[in-house]
Amino acid sequence: MKKILGVISLMLFGFSLFSAETVFFAIGEWEPYTDPDMDTGGFAVEIVSAACAAAGLVPEYRYYPWKRAEANILGGTEFATFPYVDIPERSDDYLFSDVLFTSYTALAYLEGAAAFQELAAGVDVRLENLAVGVVRGSDAVKLAAERAGAVVSEVDRPRQNIGKLHLGRIDAYLDDYAVLAYAIQGDRSKAYAGEIVIHEKPFGESKRFRLMVSRKYPESGDLLSRFNNGLAAIRSNGLYKEILDKYGL
Repeated sequence: MKKILGVISLMLFGFSLFSAETVFFAIGEWEPYTDPDMDTGGFAVEIVSAACAAAGLVPEYRYYPWKRAEANILGGTEFATFPYVDIPERSDDYLFSDVLFTSYTALAYLEGAAAFQELAAGVDVRLENLAVGVVRGSDAVKLAAERAGAVVSEVDRPRQNIGKLHLGRIDAYLDDYAVLAYAIQGDRSKAYAGEIVIHEKPFGESKRFRLMVSRKYPESGDLLSRFNNGLAAIRSNGLYKEILDKYGL
C-alpha cells in the first residue's frame, strides 16, 4: 500500500511539474504580426502560441495601445510583449527571448512625390527635414528616422499613416516591410488619387524581433528559458517553417 501511495505521489508531483502554466502577454495591433481580427491572431502571435504550447505554457493575450503594453511589462503586470528589437536603450529594463523572426525596415511614399521624384532604385533614402510617420511603440524605427534627420510623428496603427500619406500630412511612412505591404494591400480598394510605393532598398540593416520580457514578472527568467526551449522545438520539428510558409514570409 505504501508503495502504491508513493507511486501516486510521484505521479501527482510529476503532473504539477509539467502541467501547463498560463502566461500573460501585453501586445498592441501591428498587422500582420499581431491582429485580433485574424483567425490566427497574426504571424507573430501564431509563432508565440506554438512555442508556448511546446513549452507547456498557455498564452493569454491582452491588447493595449503599444505604450501602455510596454509600461505594463516594465511594471511587471504581464510577462512579455512582442515583437520587439533588443536595442541598447532597453537592455537595463527588460530581458529578451531568442529570435522570433527576422525582417527589415522599409520606406513608403506616394508615387511621384516631389521629395522622392529623383530617387534611383537601390539608392539609400535621405530623410533630412522630411515629415515621417511611424507607429507608436516602434522605438527602433523612430530612432532610425530621427538619426536620419526626419521630423517624426507617431500614430497608433499603420492604417493611420497610410491615410496621412494620402492627405499629404507626412512625406513618408517608415515601418517593417511586411507591415507596410499588408497595410498598402488593404488600402488598394479605396479610391485615392495617388499610389503608395515601397522603396526597394531596405532602410538600414535587418532586424531580429523577440519577446521583450518583464524583469519584475514572477519567475520571468525561468519562464523565458522554457519559452526559448519551446521555440527551439518548433524550429527543429518543422512547425516554425510551416507557419512561415503560410504567411509567405
